[in-house]
Amino acid sequence: MRLKRRGLLALSILLSLNSCRRKEGCLYEAAANYCSDCNKANNEVCEYEFTVGFWFDGNFARLLAQQQIDTLYLRLSYALPEGGTKELWQSFYSRTDTFTFEPRCNAQNVKKYTLRYSLGAMPHSCSGGNAFGGGTRCWILQYSAYSPGQGEVRGGSITVRLGQTGCEMVRLQ
Repeated sequence: MRLKRRGLLALSILLSLNSCRRKEGCLYEAAANYCSDCNKANNEVCEYEFTVGFWFDGNFARLLAQQQIDTLYLRLSYALPEGGTKELWQSFYSRTDTFTFEPRCNAQNVKKYTLRYSLGAMPHSCSGGNAFGGGTRCWILQYSAYSPGQGEVRGGSITVRLGQTGCEMVRLQ
């Protein structure tokens, strides 16, 4: 009888210890892999998505026509955390791809690129705060609208800070 009680006591202690285990995961709600039932933060595993959309209006289309540019490519490049650079080229110029006002990110004819990233993968040091109240890591996306005959027509950069999600629309003008 005494042995049964000890066995039951040991079993109940073991079960109560098991139930206290903490589930670890991303507790930042804006993250793509937010874990609502986690009770221990590991924000190193949080993954974020940020989309950049490119568009232009009729004025820019007329400027391209005046310069006799029929083909325009969008080049997007950024540094990789392990070194090197990733570069993407996308053909996107068509005189029918113009907008009279800033479109939403999900509009047709908007050329988009979505960056999926995590804290550990951010290769740059940038000033300013972030979603976790400090820190200086970010992505810097370089873009250029490029014509094979005339080179870069327009260009710039976008800084994506840690925890930044959503979509940023870039107007080429």
